[in-house]
Amino acid sequence: MKILLISLLFQFYGVEGLKYGNNISGLNVLDSLYNPAVFTTGENWRLRVLTEFSYVSDYQRESKLVYDRYNTSIGEFTTYAGTYGYLKPSNFTISVAKKFINIEAGYELLRSYEYRYDNYLRSSQNNLIQHDYFISHGGLTSYFAGFGLKGRIFSLGLKLYRARRDIETRTNWELIGEGSGDIIARFFALYGNLDIFPRLRASFSYRQGGRFIFIRLMRESVLGPYIDVATELQGELYAGLSFTPPSRLVTEASFIYGKIGDYPWYRIGFRHNFLDIYPFEFAGGVYETEGKSWIPFFTVGAGVSRGKFRFSADVTYRNLKVSSGQYRHYYSEVTVGTKVIYIP
Repeated sequence: MKILLISLLFQFYGVEGLKYGNNISGLNVLDSLYNPAVFTTGENWRLRVLTEFSYVSDYQRESKLVYDRYNTSIGEFTTYAGTYGYLKPSNFTISVAKKFINIEAGYELLRSYEYRYDNYLRSSQNNLIQHDYFISHGGLTSYFAGFGLKGRIFSLGLKLYRARRDIETRTNWELIGEGSGDIIARFFALYGNLDIFPRLRASFSYRQGGRFIFIRLMRESVLGPYIDVATELQGELYAGLSFTPPSRLVTEASFIYGKIGDYPWYRIGFRHNFLDIYPFEFAGGVYETEGKSWIPFFTVGAGVSRGKFRFSADVTYRNLKVSSGQYRHYYSEVTVGTKVIYIP
């Protein structure tokens, strides 16, 4: 049973969580406060401040298929179900722009390594048989400085990152970390923006990837004595189109294609501003993980503008089902992101 749980764990969370981390920041290549190449020009310096917090609620369930004496599946028996929630600051950006220059600095949570599996196995007499747990805390945090240069129709931006990996893992499986616990890395991200027509804008971003630490999870298996898992930041490439139609129903329609490591990512969204102060957005898409699994996600967001402040919140939902023989693994995640933007 333990080997099965490890296998299922790394089929999903080994890719999304411990290995690469779970990206909970609201990075959007078309958003001016994430893309330093997108900014408003003016004769005087213009200040913008973004603060972003994200709350994530993970639910997972393990089950085993039940068969009758004719070897026909008649249902599922739940062996584990658990929910784990956490709140993290995901972004803080200060931007000042004047004429054709934009300067940015801030903090970004690149990846979250939060995860909890805590299962007590008991007998029919309620006696404790075994306690299996895999609990991880931490994240890949970074500080960055960036700037943008704006031309008539084309703009370029650059961000320089200094990232620190901080992860703490506790498990009853034997886990051996090789190397230092605190890994520092430096890398860059390039951005671009092209105003094709007054109603059509194209943007792109490319961020370096890198390997941070090697983790060895020991186990007994016919597949080998251990599983090697590298904590790393995948390279990311995004390209997006934003179109403002001559319509009263849709203020902006957008499409973003991304590639995280070797896996594609697609997103299409629609936004509308009611009375120019109540933005509402709906978006959906899919992305691919190891094993050729396509995971759908949906996002709904709303906000309000009051004076110098803009408040917004969005909710993103995704789920996944993994099958391994007679076992099933269900995982769903709800992410609530809140943003406060100050423009004096």
